[in-house]
Amino acid sequence: PEEVEIILRESREIIRLVGTRLITRTRSGIICANSGVDVSNVDGGLSMAFHPRNPDKVAEVIRRQFLDEGVKVGVIITDSFDRPFRIGQVNMAIGCSGIAPLKDLRGTRDLYGYVLRFKRIAVVDELAAASELVTGSSSEGIIGSLIKGYEYDFSELGVRSILRPRKRELFL
Repeated sequence: PEEVEIILRESREIIRLVGTRLITRTRSGIICANSGVDVSNVDGGLSMAFHPRNPDKVAEVIRRQFLDEGVKVGVIITDSFDRPFRIGQVNMAIGCSGIAPLKDLRGTRDLYGYVLRFKRIAVVDELAAASELVTGSSSEGIIGSLIKGYEYDFSELGVRSILRPRKRELFL
């Protein structure tokens, strides 16, 4: 009951109930199971972990702390998500700062000269997924990772900027 109360408190909208999971829209606009409230990887079930109220702002605060030390980085805050039509979870970005969330390839040409009409790479989600291969998500205890070698575009936009407008949401 306490967990359900927290899930409801952390949600802006309940979308549906699937088994024992509530599919909700969090206060930051992310659609996920149980508002991101999690009892795994915390102290023996005595606590719960949940998303920051404004993950983009938290990413910005962390990025500015690095800047204060003279280190210029993009920051991505992640969580693992189930995916429609697939088994298994994948890390996705819930917040970011200092890195463009998308790389827009619309209007460019592919290998065979065709003009791309729809392609936008979800850069922060791709990097989030790759990071989980290093950090793990069970008993590793690694809370962050540094990705080297990827040349990213700077941006003040956060993950909120890549959430689909309600009228264009898929699968709902």
